[in-house]
This record gives sequence, C-alpha cells and structure tokens, in this order.
Amino acid sequence: MNRLLQFALALVFAFACLCGVLAAPMAGAADALVRKDGDAVDLPLLVRDATAIDSRDVWDPTIKVPNHKTVWHRGHTVTVKWETKDAPKNISNGSAIYLRKGDKTLVDHPLAKGFDLRKGSKSIKIPKSIKPGKDYRIVLFGDSGNWSVEFTIQ
Repeated sequence: MNRLLQFALALVFAFACLCGVLAAPMAGAADALVRKDGDAVDLPLLVRDATAIDSRDVWDPTIKVPNHKTVWHRGHTVTVKWETKDAPKNISNGSAIYLRKGDKTLVDHPLAKGFDLRKGSKSIKIPKSIKPGKDYRIVLFGDSGNWSVEFTIQ
C-alpha cells in the first residue's frame, strides 16, 4: 500500500473515531467500519463523503449596498448587493438576509431566505414596524455571516 493511501486511510479512521465509528477487526478493516451500535459503514462511502465535506468552500462576500451613504425608508423595497467575482463553486449553507440594529441582529425576522448567493443581489422589503435609526447593518448569511457598514433607515 503506498504512503498516500495509508495516510488517507489513517485520516478516515481518525474521522470515523471522532464520529463514533470503531475500526473493524484488522482482517476486514479495508472493507468496512463498524459503528458502536453494531451497524457496518461502507469504507468507500465514508471516504467519498469525507471528500465531499472537504470540497466545500467558505465564502465571505463583500456587501456593496447598503453603504455608509445609504438611506432606506420603512415600507420600501430595496436591493442588497454584494461582490460575486470570488464566489466558490460549492456554497454549503443556505442563504439569508437579516437587519442588525446596533449590537443586535434581528434574527426572528429574516428579510430574505433561500436565494442564490451567486446572483449578487436580492430585493427585500424594509418592515414598516422598525424604528428609524442610523445604526443599521445588513447581515448576509451563506457560508459565513458578514455585515455591511452602518446605514440609515428612516
């Protein structure tokens, strides 16, 4: 067995141990792993799944709009825009847009959910019920949550 394959199997074994999977007896170790509950786990499937996890990319897009000059009005539909030139092929998490006022993200009321981050923009409606202020930010969730600069809502 070459060193790269030995290393890969050692990594899979370590990953399996961390996930509650124990190595099978050495005679069958190359074929399957056995979970603590007695169920067998197919080793090639485990390797494939571990590879899929490693191929995901974390992306933290720069929010272009709103910016520090932006003034949005309650009840109006506006567009959030972000940079997409460095978007990865695989984005592992769902997407969402939230408002943040001061040091509190208003997570109970997402402004948008489940859109394609690669498009670079999303129209949202600013709720009429929020208080006017100069300390609002947009929080863009995908692989990594990031905030816009502060802007004003009237």
